[in-house]
Amino acid sequence: WTCEAASVGADCRNLSFANFSVPKLEVPSTTLPVGYYLFSLFAAKGSRNDTATTTVEVTPGAPPAIQIAKFNPEANSFAYLSASVTSSLSFSTIWTAEDSGVSAPFLVNRAAASTVSNKLSAVVLLFVLTPGSTYTFRLTATDSDMKSSYSTLSLTINEKPSSGSVAVQPSKGYALDTAFTYTALNWVDEDLPLIYLFGKFPVNRDGKIASKPTPFGGSRSSSRYSGVTLSAGSNHT
Repeated sequence: WTCEAASVGADCRNLSFANFSVPKLEVPSTTLPVGYYLFSLFAAKGSRNDTATTTVEVTPGAPPAIQIAKFNPEANSFAYLSASVTSSLSFSTIWTAEDSGVSAPFLVNRAAASTVSNKLSAVVLLFVLTPGSTYTFRLTATDSDMKSSYSTLSLTINEKPSSGSVAVQPSKGYALDTAFTYTALNWVDEDLPLIYLFGKFPVNRDGKIASKPTPFGGSRSSSRYSGVTLSAGSNHT
């Protein structure tokens, strides 16, 4: 990246050129005086290269100050974003998702929506996002003088533990008599330690799960649960 002052009063000398070898350039507020600037990006790979140039105008005034205050996830369903905006003028706001590839990541009036307008909070539909991917959400505020600013928050969607199995010993026993031991084997996840919750599913004769699971106890850090006795099934379950 290079910066060139293109008008009287413009001055690039406050920029830190040590941080210019990046694909995305962010210039802190109050860094550049009022004026016009030419920013050029030079990209090269091997013997091939190209340059692109854009003009930026810095105008006087105080655009709204935005701070995204918090983000609260609710299980794997929703994330609640909230923000504060400070401005001496009236302003409007809009929440958007940057290059997410998801057409409607927000919840508005009980329906999926692409944006959220004129609210300082937003609800994100986590179940429409891809595990392992990172998404950037932006709140833009524009005041009555048409000055605008924005703040962003990035969310990385957690991937579920994978590649594991559960072993049961013994594999056969008597109702309310045999003590079974359950062991979780080879589960992999980036976020350690893992927490385990053991339980049972009634299964029909055709192999389909008949109802919701019944936990044996609470969540635990141990990958083994011992001393479980089971009642007799009914109707060949």
